[in-house]
Formats: sequence, C-alpha cells, structure tokens
Amino acid sequence: RMARTCAPLEDYLEHVRALAGRLDTTTIFLATDDASVLEVARTLPNLTVLAVPHISRFEAVGARPELWDKLVSRRAASQLNHLNQQEAWDATIDAMLLAQCDALIGKFTSTLFRTAMSLRSASCSCIPPFVSLDAAWCFDYGLKAGSNWEFPLASTHKSIGKAENRFWC
Repeated sequence: RMARTCAPLEDYLEHVRALAGRLDTTTIFLATDDASVLEVARTLPNLTVLAVPHISRFEAVGARPELWDKLVSRRAASQLNHLNQQEAWDATIDAMLLAQCDALIGKFTSTLFRTAMSLRSASCSCIPPFVSLDAAWCFDYGLKAGSNWEFPLASTHKSIGKAENRFWC
C-alpha cells in the first residue's frame, strides 16, 4: 500500500536457515510475486521451497510499484476490476498458506504478513517463532510507527527531525 521496497532474498535467508534448524525442517513456503526470486530460492541447498507460482500483484510504473490505491482506481476506471479481484484472491491464498507455517519471516509493515501472523496465532493460541525485517509490530496505519533498526531512537538533532527514524505503516 505504501509502495515499500522489497528486501532481497538474501536478507531473509539467514533467518530462514536459523529457524529451519531450530524447528528441524527443510521445507519452507515462500510468498513472492517475483518469479526470479522463486527460481533462485528453489536452487538453495538443503531446502524444499513451496510457493504459489505465477502471482504478480503489482504493475511496475517507473522504478517503484504503483501505490495499491492508485492501481485499484486506475483499473476500475479502465474496466479492469477483475485484475483487482484476482490479486486480492491471490493475496488471501498466500496469507492463508503462510498462516499454516510453524514460523514466519517477513515485514510487519506488510498487512499480508501481519494477517498471516494473526491467523497463525489464533489457530495455535500462541505466538509462533517469527522474524520481522522492519518493525516489531505495525498497527498504526497512517502514522510513522515503524522503526528503523539502524537508528532505533528518535533523533534529538534539530537538523534531522525528531521522528526521522520512523516510517509509515
């Protein structure tokens, strides 16, 4: 929704290996809309990668994906609502499959990841092992609530600004 950038697969792999070892598993579910990431992941040694193939949730416009709200509006104006419905369905399937996992690695600024974590927690009456690459939890839509782990404390320097270590959820 906020057109955040995707982290490269390598950023996840350290956590994947650690949790896979802790949980004594070699099978992971990868929710990605990038076929090249899936192709690379499937070549990783000692891991079996499951995924829903051929999902593409965003149409790139320039260097960054188009904001979801603008994409939905543009498609609706062009009589392409079926594409919005398909992407919503694909995201729902990914969230439901992620919620079946014993551990989760993602970004809490992602509604899909938070939904999967919530569904998993509700199904097991527990908090499963997890790693968030960007925020401890992000439930404050429209506020700068996510933390930048490189600068975990708010800046007191006047030229930087007091909330510059935070980002939009």
